[in-house]
Amino acid sequence: GQQDNQGNEFFLTFIENLSPPQLLVFVTTAETSAVSFTIETSDSVNVSTAIAGEVTTFEFESSLELGTETERDKWIYLKAEGDKKIIVYGASERQASTDTFLGLPVQNDLGNNLTYVAVMEDNLPSTQAEIGIVAVANNTVLSITPTQDVIVGTTSVSAHSTAQITLNRQDTLLLRSFSDLTGTRVESTKQISFFSGHECTNVPGGVLA
Repeated sequence: GQQDNQGNEFFLTFIENLSPPQLLVFVTTAETSAVSFTIETSDSVNVSTAIAGEVTTFEFESSLELGTETERDKWIYLKAEGDKKIIVYGASERQASTDTFLGLPVQNDLGNNLTYVAVMEDNLPSTQAEIGIVAVANNTVLSITPTQDVIVGTTSVSAHSTAQITLNRQDTLLLRSFSDLTGTRVESTKQISFFSGHECTNVPGGVLA
């Protein structure tokens, strides 16, 4: 079907920023009537309403960032009532290093064969390229072929070799490297929600924010 950023169900995560940011999730709708929706984390559940032409904002502590390879509970889940649709985007807000993303709904067929691409033009010292993954369903088997040495869960994986890991619904996974991960492939047996980026890089090189 046609791809659309409007949908009924979203799985999100925030990969790590340069230093602790404010995490923001924004929700609106194009529906003609108000839409009730639920937004959950591993330790909170909120019910709210989306209204066309208005934006509902949620703030989260930086502790919700996906910051280590073993954290499995750094997810945010949104579900609209019935078959109604909402629009979701997020921001990791920090001075000179604010990142934003547009959430894509499960109904979009998020894919199960994904490749990492990110700009790494002028990286700040000790910052890393990152991939964040949220499983949409139980027993999701990931086959990961990185272009650099990484840690998958607790296992060290060499560049261009393949490792597998199984995630359950809402489990999160972080892959990261001080080198460019562009070309890293993630194949999965079921849909996943996939986020790619970098802690901090200057574009163009040598030009500071």
